[in-house]
Amino acid sequence: MITDKIIRILALAFSIIGIISLFYIELNFKPKFIPLEKIKFENEGQRILTSGKIVKVYTSKKNPNFLLIVLYSKGRKIGVPIFEDLFLQLKKNGISKYSFKRGKYLEVEGIVQNYKGLIEVIPKKVSDIRLKND
Repeated sequence: MITDKIIRILALAFSIIGIISLFYIELNFKPKFIPLEKIKFENEGQRILTSGKIVKVYTSKKNPNFLLIVLYSKGRKIGVPIFEDLFLQLKKNGISKYSFKRGKYLEVEGIVQNYKGLIEVIPKKVSDIRLKND
């Protein structure tokens, strides 16, 4: 006979297994690579991976811990905003605003967003941003 105690233990065990499974899936999830020039407004809300050449880096006079990096590829531009929390994490890892130089290539993973008619890919953590030397 199954008692309430056994049911509770089983429920707890399956809950823990489910949480561990979700954590594992999140760690191993690789977003789809979409070439920069093929990103569309229809991709809004999707987590993607893309790359492009840095053509402009904007800083804010109001908030020195904010950057907007503009990437270019095959006639198309997108924005990559680096908000304050991420900017400070990058600084702790030795990456400053001067690391994002014109002509360098940047690979970015993030959520696609439409901001005032400009497509942006918004990274959330340091590992979402990879500078390339090519």
